[in-house]
Amino acid sequence: MALLRLIILSGSLLVATSTLAASPVQIRFDSACDFSKLSLILKDQLNPDSVQLNVELQPQAAQRLAATTSSNDIGKTLVTVINGIPVNSATLRTELKVTALSIMTDGPTAQKLFPSLLNKICVSSRK
Repeated sequence: MALLRLIILSGSLLVATSTLAASPVQIRFDSACDFSKLSLILKDQLNPDSVQLNVELQPQAAQRLAATTSSNDIGKTLVTVINGIPVNSATLRTELKVTALSIMTDGPTAQKLFPSLLNKICVSSRK
């Protein structure tokens, strides 16, 4: 009986540990503060149901992205949030030490996001 309890406890710890290890990583952007340039591709033959956002990051946003996607996070899910709206999730395959991103999202999410992209006033307290 004690052996059975030990096996159950060990299994529970293993499940809890793997759940912790797999917790998603989230990067939050405020388009007015974090993007120096933004362009959209609304129609793409390869991905007809998706919208592509191409963004150039401000230096501090690029630094936050690099810090958020460290080598310890490889294999985890990276959730990209823009203006409070989750727009994309993908498995992190490498550290993202970049100054530009192409972000794919679905049409309904893009429609929710678009009005907020027109805001050009950066209020740093929103970050």
